[in-house]
Amino acid sequence: AVVSTQSKQWYQRRVHGGVLLELGERTSLGYNISLMDTLSRLENAEFKEAFDEFDKDGSGSISSDELLSVMRAMGKNPTEDELLNLLMEADVDGNGTIDFPEFADMMRRQVAEEADAVADLSDIFTLFDCDKDGFIWRQDVRKVTLTMGMMLSEEEIDAFMVEAVGDRNGKLDYDDFFKMLIQY
Repeated sequence: AVVSTQSKQWYQRRVHGGVLLELGERTSLGYNISLMDTLSRLENAEFKEAFDEFDKDGSGSISSDELLSVMRAMGKNPTEDELLNLLMEADVDGNGTIDFPEFADMMRRQVAEEADAVADLSDIFTLFDCDKDGFIWRQDVRKVTLTMGMMLSEEEIDAFMVEAVGDRNGKLDYDDFFKMLIQY
């Protein structure tokens, strides 16, 4: 979602009774503004901004045609069946469209799935980072693949390292590793 300057400010501040408060500051009513509350509000603001962007006709709901625009904006090109399945999954009330609460729930699930995938990649990186120095070295690739029963030749390991980092420096950091894996 595109984040406006106003939405970004929710990360640092929250409006309470017309007064901007810093995180953790207490109001006259004694309410403590938590980071989780603030992040939740930021997330909702981002989702609302995205929802309004895709609700082209201003009806307060997203039709299947508008959902196709959402998916394409996310870099996906779903088939008609995939689009209908997504619509049926998100359309809790069964009216054939997605209203904002349904859209926000769908986006929260998507964000959670992506966070799980990133955590999985982090676990895989840790598995390969044998000496825990923040890098996967050529010898780490050799060791882990042998442990997994894969007999890679020197040329195959070289090709892997070149594809991952673009040179033969012999090491791969987390960012390079992550970029390489998300391509596949």
